[in-house]
Amino acid sequence: MSAAPTNVLRYDVPNGDFCAYLKGFWKRNLEWRHFGASFKHLRSTNNVVFIEEDLDAARQPHTQFLRWSFGRTHKKQDLASAYTVQFIPDEQGTFMEWSFEGVTCHGVFKPEASVAILNFCLQASMVTITYRVLDANTMAVCIVDVDSEHTPTIQYGNMYRINPSKYERELED
Repeated sequence: MSAAPTNVLRYDVPNGDFCAYLKGFWKRNLEWRHFGASFKHLRSTNNVVFIEEDLDAARQPHTQFLRWSFGRTHKKQDLASAYTVQFIPDEQGTFMEWSFEGVTCHGVFKPEASVAILNFCLQASMVTITYRVLDANTMAVCIVDVDSEHTPTIQYGNMYRINPSKYERELED
């Protein structure tokens, strides 16, 4: 009989505060594959994700709202706001709720596993995003996207925290 697998090291998000952990600029690298029998490679993508507190969201006690924006660079004019997520902490983790394409979506962060799952259950599609926190500046990402109009995909890769000031071009005197 074989021994039970040992627990792989995991990063504990400080105070289990996933909301605070997420804030900032991230570089997301994904490999896209067909979500089917062959898992054929489709493409690779690199995007910037900016996650910031949404000061325009309705205030509610003990919750925070984070706006998620996506783009090709870290510059504000290159980022498009996609959705704002409400983070609701409780003793079992952090629950998340947001609206996307007119549909209320839900997610959860479990600090004991350092994993968050976001579910987009839309009219004609289903998207599930899993984030596994690896360290203070890195998350593994897996996205399963199935809809009635496109090739179903599985997208996987990593998100790395970036410092946008390192991408600014310095002017020479």
